[in-house]
Amino acid sequence: LGGDLSSVGISYLGSVLSECPIAGMAKNYDGIIKSWAIRRRLSSYAKHLSIFCEEEEDMGKLLFYARSELLDIERCKEVSMQRIGEIIPEVIYEVISAMETGKIAGSPTGYQDIDRHTGGWSNGSLIIIAGRPGMGKSAWLKATIEAVAEGGNTVCVISLEMSGHELVKRHISSNAGISVDDINRGRISQIQLRSFIDSASRYYESKIYLSRSSKFTIAEIIQTARVM
Repeated sequence: LGGDLSSVGISYLGSVLSECPIAGMAKNYDGIIKSWAIRRRLSSYAKHLSIFCEEEEDMGKLLFYARSELLDIERCKEVSMQRIGEIIPEVIYEVISAMETGKIAGSPTGYQDIDRHTGGWSNGSLIIIAGRPGMGKSAWLKATIEAVAEGGNTVCVISLEMSGHELVKRHISSNAGISVDDINRGRISQIQLRSFIDSASRYYESKIYLSRSSKFTIAEIIQTARVM
């Protein structure tokens, strides 16, 4: 049941084994129990959602609740805590893998100096990049996004300043060495156009996902990140 024996008790599991017609089938019975537990959660979710639909006026909160609860049920997520002994094997494997391959443990940032200090981007980490206007934060982020994607990872980009359309234009123009202002004004040559198209072709198979709109709430950002 989600790997948490404390929630049901060892004595209860012992009684299940003793009551099973064949002890070797205990794993199958575990699957049946888990299946019915999910059904109960779905039934409870439907009842609560029905009440929430009648009482909640904010459509954003309503959709966030509906999506997040259903996603939790789908993943059979009971608790977000892990015993330290369950995490240690993952850490040891990561250390051995880094030692044998000579590669950093996290995803490359695209900048070797940063990788040497941070070990790359690690799962579950919150990275905040701050700086004054015009210091190159966007250009740095663009290079980082591409480096992570080139490593075979999926990248979700949500901008509260620009739409996905504008972000794509800036990414491609930067790689092509063409000013965005010149592109917007139509002041580019045939050679520059060809360079722009060639630069765009490298993104077709990339696992970079961009938001269509820049109008996102915090709840929508959280939900999008969980789904991705």
